[in-house]
Amino acid sequence: MNIRRRVLIVSSVFLSTLIHGVHANPNHLEPILPYDALDIDDTIHSYHQAVFTSLIGKGWLPEMWMIERPSVSREYAVIIRSREYGPNDPRPPENEPRQWVIDYVAPKEKIWRWKEVGGDSVSPDASPTRAVRGNRLLPDIRPTKDVERHRVLVTDDFAKVVYGAWLSTLQLTRYAEDGRRGLDGTTLEFCCANLFGQTWSPETGLPAMLADLGRRLGTLAQSAEKDRGPLLAEAESLARKITKEAEAEQIKLFGKKMSRLWGHSRRAVY
Repeated sequence: MNIRRRVLIVSSVFLSTLIHGVHANPNHLEPILPYDALDIDDTIHSYHQAVFTSLIGKGWLPEMWMIERPSVSREYAVIIRSREYGPNDPRPPENEPRQWVIDYVAPKEKIWRWKEVGGDSVSPDASPTRAVRGNRLLPDIRPTKDVERHRVLVTDDFAKVVYGAWLSTLQLTRYAEDGRRGLDGTTLEFCCANLFGQTWSPETGLPAMLADLGRRLGTLAQSAEKDRGPLLAEAESLARKITKEAEAEQIKLFGKKMSRLWGHSRRAVY
């Protein structure tokens, strides 16, 4: 091997090692989900994953979604994604705006279920507050493909307004001072443009407004075509109000509006 070739190989190995080190050791902390000290046998984490897998699925993450996990009733998701066309679907002209779909997805039975050790299953609507291991009740949590799905098509303009509300609120995500949580209530999770945030039983402010918007979109997806006009108008009005208030909060906190992205920001999840 000549000297020039040997130097080239050594340089390539050194550069590869250097690049790997830069990517493996970023000069900043990155967020992770908080651990729960009372999560025995990883039950809470497995439940969250089972809900996500059942309702959102695996593959490409949708542009926007909301998951609601009530304590005593079925979980559900509202998903907003650009329409995907199958091989036999007629495609719109290239110069036309994209179409979007809103999906409402819910399991036929609640995913958080209980079973009695050595006995029959406990009612799927049993409250988590009943889970006392001394009483021989154990979680029976697993993903399901037995779901109901309702869908409605919406315009690109409508989806853009909803996107603005979702994104501007998620850009304000940060840890709360009190970390309020309770036993019986509802947890809501939101995602947009690879930003994630959650809230518990919101009553006021932007979290409550965004939860209201997500629920309205779920109602829209389940509605009859003749009822959709007013529902669309109400949802769009609320989305614009959320964006306005969220941007005002951004200016208050940061002195400016944060950047707005509108496109095909999706990533694969498994």
